[in-house]
Amino acid sequence: MIFIPYSAELKLNRIPYVTYVVMLLCILVYYLQVTNNAEIYQSTSGYCQSIYKPDKRVANDYLTQNKRFCVQILSGLQIYYRDGDDDFKAYLHDGIRFEKNENPEKELASIRRHYDALQVYAPSSLDQALMHYPDSLNPVKMITSSLAHGSFMHIFFNLLFFLAFAPALEVLIDNRWKFIKVLLVISFVTGIAYSMMSIGSKPIPTLGLSGVVTGMIGLSAYLMPKARIRVLFWLIVIVKRLYIPAWILAVWYIGWDMYELFKSGNSGGVNLMSHVSGGITGYVLGMLWFKERREEYQDELNDEINIQRRSRSVLTANPDYISDGKKIAQRMEQKASNRDYEEFMNRLYLYVSTDRHSEVVVLMLNDYERQQGSVSIYEEMFGRMSQWCHGRSLLCLGRLIIDMYMQAHQTGKALQYVERCQSISKDFIVAKNDQLILLTQAAIELERYSMAYHLVRNAKQRYAGKLDIVHCRLLEIELLWRHLDEHEQAKSMIKNLLISKPSTHQEEIFELATSISSTKL
Repeated sequence: MIFIPYSAELKLNRIPYVTYVVMLLCILVYYLQVTNNAEIYQSTSGYCQSIYKPDKRVANDYLTQNKRFCVQILSGLQIYYRDGDDDFKAYLHDGIRFEKNENPEKELASIRRHYDALQVYAPSSLDQALMHYPDSLNPVKMITSSLAHGSFMHIFFNLLFFLAFAPALEVLIDNRWKFIKVLLVISFVTGIAYSMMSIGSKPIPTLGLSGVVTGMIGLSAYLMPKARIRVLFWLIVIVKRLYIPAWILAVWYIGWDMYELFKSGNSGGVNLMSHVSGGITGYVLGMLWFKERREEYQDELNDEINIQRRSRSVLTANPDYISDGKKIAQRMEQKASNRDYEEFMNRLYLYVSTDRHSEVVVLMLNDYERQQGSVSIYEEMFGRMSQWCHGRSLLCLGRLIIDMYMQAHQTGKALQYVERCQSISKDFIVAKNDQLILLTQAAIELERYSMAYHLVRNAKQRYAGKLDIVHCRLLEIELLWRHLDEHEQAKSMIKNLLISKPSTHQEEIFELATSISSTKL
């Protein structure tokens, strides 16, 4: 009887990039391992062929008499033996017999001699560089050993189990760095646990993602215990797809490994200690780090579980069911969006209240890519920030809203926020120079002369970059002369403009100068 989980029955609203990267790394590392081992076997075969002497018996040197045995022994040593280890014999295959030899110690010495000679031909072992040896608490190898695997079936089933649990957990945690930290902590704990269990015994190295996989199973038992996991079940030839809650699978897999560990110890070529310690670590990390997160999305998760369960039970199309499902999905999306928005606003308030305006600007710009089509969100944000401050960050948000309205060709809406920003600071400037003339002319047409003047005044000093300075100066003079009754200032400005002899707008300059000079006040 075998259960093989392969995916969680949940709709993922994000791509689990970290999960996919880990899987790709495992596949890449395994490919490099296979390539490296093939080179080792090729070199060992060549060496064994060179020493093969079937017609001449060499005392205490069985490797020269049996080529297959020679390749098996020397390649195994090349892959697993660490230079400097005292117990050379411990790395030989279990059950090795020195046939027809009355002096095993000399036979062992001859194997050691051949191993030393092989180093000239054989490449270094990548497996050895990646594996975690329990007598060495090396944190780097605790991570690299999780990415390495011993066979195709080993990596296939590890990644299949990983794919069944990790994507949903990554999306539920909703923080890639926290998810990476979970993976690293599980790798460290499983490595340390195996090292502690192996004290006083033969240092059998370990590799594989299975400790992290059981960590994902343990974490799923805490974060999404009721979520159904799609499982393939077969008994001899009967194959069926089942949907089993995550907590039941956690009890089954981790509980069985725990039973085997206490019954027979860490034997049989399977690192049961890593399995058990990984599962327990995953569940404990959920309790310590994600308790609030679990409470936040529990309602949405239950709704999603109900949707999936009902979709399996409906055999024919049912409009009412589809409508209900869409409503639940929309409600879940809205709740998630509201939660994200409130978290964003809390961070915004923290920065504003501590006068960290540069960080406020960075935060808003980072959010712009995601929300650039939703000006209403920024209007809501402007209203809330107006209650907290009237500083640089609020004016920056105002520029953003004005720019979005101008891109949508809604100049009237943009002018409303120009007015609100000018009420905070008369020195307010718009974000883009090409919008300045358009906004100023629109304000004049609406007889909002003071607004237009404060937009365009001293444009040369206030705006950087490419700008039609002469046109701005003409608008400023016209506003002062015709609408704001600042005649002396207008006269002074037109005289300075005539003296500077600009190359553009000559006709408009002389027309305005003539109008001013001929008017009797």
